[in-house]
Amino acid sequence: MRKIGLILLLAALIFMAFILSATAQTEKEVKLFLNEEKTHWVKGTVLGQIWVRYTDLNPGSTVFGTAKDQVFDVGPKPILSICV
Repeated sequence: MRKIGLILLLAALIFMAFILSATAQTEKEVKLFLNEEKTHWVKGTVLGQIWVRYTDLNPGSTVFGTAKDQVFDVGPKPILSICV
């Protein structure tokens, strides 16, 4: 079971790295033009992170009242919005 979890985690990380490298080549910002000549605009950018964690727990550990020996979770981390 542990090896399957590690293999799935590794596959997910490789997939996420591939997607991020593909999207890094596209436009990351949004421009709202204020005039027809496109000389004045407001630009916005949003950056974020997602962290994936897998860990072994001590014997007798519980998660929400259920005994567990390992835990896997995914969580959003800081999201930064910039408007210039």
